[in-house]
Amino acid sequence: MRFLLILIVTLLCVSPGAQSIVPNDGYYRIADSRIDYLENQLKDVDAQLALTPEQSQLNTIRESLVKEIELIQARVKLYKELEGLGIIKYLSNDDG
Repeated sequence: MRFLLILIVTLLCVSPGAQSIVPNDGYYRIADSRIDYLENQLKDVDAQLALTPEQSQLNTIRESLVKEIELIQARVKLYKELEGLGIIKYLSNDDG
């Protein structure tokens, strides 16, 4: 029995990486940068619409940009709620 305990402790000490449950901060950073990019695109479209307001293609593009921003924000909010409830979890390999 003592041999088994020593073996388990040794294996745990020399394991290549430890896993821990962490928030998905990488996803949130990517989502924030995507929202920033889309908001800049939206500003450009709004500037073009100020010059020629009757362009239906620009109006369609503007609506699509607004919807995409709203969807990303809703997804981030949902992920944070699910993480808070413990329904979804992300593993991180810490090789440090």
